[in-house]
Amino acid sequence: MPVLTAEADYSSSYYKDDVVYATAQGAASSEVMASVPEIGQDIIAGTYQVNRGGLFFDTSTIPSDAAIISAYLSLYCYSDNSTTDFNVTVVNGSALSNPRANADYGGLLAATTSGGTISSSAITLSAYNTLTLNATGLGFITKAGTTKLALRSSRDIAITTPTNAERLELLGIDATNPAKLTVSYEKKGNLFVKAENLHYVDYNGAERYILGTAV
Repeated sequence: MPVLTAEADYSSSYYKDDVVYATAQGAASSEVMASVPEIGQDIIAGTYQVNRGGLFFDTSTIPSDAAIISAYLSLYCYSDNSTTDFNVTVVNGSALSNPRANADYGGLLAATTSGGTISSSAITLSAYNTLTLNATGLGFITKAGTTKLALRSSRDIAITTPTNAERLELLGIDATNPAKLTVSYEKKGNLFVKAENLHYVDYNGAERYILGTAV
C-alpha cells in the first residue's frame, strides 16, 4: 500500500481578543497572524483570546482516482499553556488562504465538524504527538493537490467561555520538527486485505469490499 508522508509547506495562526468572549469568538477577522499554529483559548487580565491555526500539505502525488485508506498528523508541541483540558480538533481548512489573511479567522467559524482529535492532556511537550484522522478527516485530504487542514479547540467550537489558560503552541513549518501528514492510499484497481475482507478501489476512486470467508 503506498504511503505518503508530507511535511507542512505552509502554516498559519490567527487570534482575536476582546473583553466580551462572544465578540472574540465570533469575530469575522483576526487581529494578529503568525506562522506558528497556536490552538485554544485564554483569559488574560479580563480580556478573552481565541486562537486558531492552519496547516498546508502537498498531496499532489496522490492520484486523483486513488482511495484514501488512513491518515494521521504528527504534531510537535512547542509549548503548553493549558490549565483546562480541551481537544485539539482537525476541521476543514478549505477557507484558509496563502498568503494568510485576517478573514481566515472568521472563515473557520463554519468549520465545526471534527476530522479527528487529540486531548491536550495527552499531549507530550517537546515531542511529536499523533492525531489520527477519522472518516470525516480523510475526506479533507485533497488528492492531486494541496490539503488544507485547520486546527481549533473543541471548547472554541462549543463556544465555551474560558476561565483560565487553555492553549497549546504546535510547530507548523519548521526546519527541525515540522508538522507531518502521513497518508496511506490505494490506487485504482488495486486489491488489498482489510478487516479480513478483500477490498479494492473502483474506477471512481471509491473503496469497495468483497464479502467472503477468511481462510
